[in-house]
This record gives sequence, structure tokens and C-alpha cells, in this order.
Amino acid sequence: MTLKLYENNSYIKEFTATVLSIEASGENFEVILDQTAFFPEGGGQAADKGEINGIAVLDVQEKGDTVVHTLAQPLEIGKTVNGKIDWPLRFLRMQNHCAEHILSGVIHKMFGYNNVGIRLFSDTVNEFLYFIRNVRYNLNGRA
Repeated sequence: MTLKLYENNSYIKEFTATVLSIEASGENFEVILDQTAFFPEGGGQAADKGEINGIAVLDVQEKGDTVVHTLAQPLEIGKTVNGKIDWPLRFLRMQNHCAEHILSGVIHKMFGYNNVGIRLFSDTVNEFLYFIRNVRYNLNGRA
């Protein structure tokens, strides 16, 4: 089980942890830490990016109650490591996620439509912004 530091403090930018396990996965390595501030992909939000001991975190996934970090290089089991979140990216994604909830609430209130899901990844944020512009245009046309 991984202690999910982001659940108690979504503004955490750096942390220390102990490497519990590591497994080769193709050319990369899946690393499990005792605790993490890296938000895994989920709820329509992309996984955090950043680094652990200077090694880029390529992906973060949740498997049950464990958070798995994908790195291009291995780490040593039992070693204490330092994690650093790509804060500007995390904050942007937090804002986009919040904006999506606000917009979904407005659309539900005005038109009765429920949000059944949205993925706010870098390649889809532009689609989301296009959608917002169209909604704003249509709402202004109704006014």
C-alpha cells in the first residue's frame, strides 16, 4: 500500500520516500514507494510528471491501493529517494479539472445534461477549450 500524500495536500511539491519494490517493464522500470505525492492518472486527469532522484517520471498509475511510478532507470530497493512534482503542470491540471466541474454544473443547471466523463490530457485540453468557446457563443446567442 502506498501512502498518497496528495490526498492530504494537493499543493505538495517535493517529498521523500523509501523504495519498496522495482520491476522491469519493457525498457522501463515500475517503482513502488512507501509514499508519494505523484497523482496517478484517473478521474479524467493525466498523471503527474516530475522526477525521482533526478530520473524523469514517465507515468504514474494506481493498481489497487498501490501507486506505480514508471521510470526509465532503476532505483535501489530500500533506498530513500527524493521526489519532485512538475508543479506548473500539476497546477494547470488542477485548474482545468476545477473548471470542468464548474462548467459541467452550469451546463447541467441550464440544459439538464450530466457529465459522463472528460479527459483533460494535454492533447484534449484544446478540445475542451474549443467546447467552452462554443458554449459561451451559444449562451450569448440565447441571452
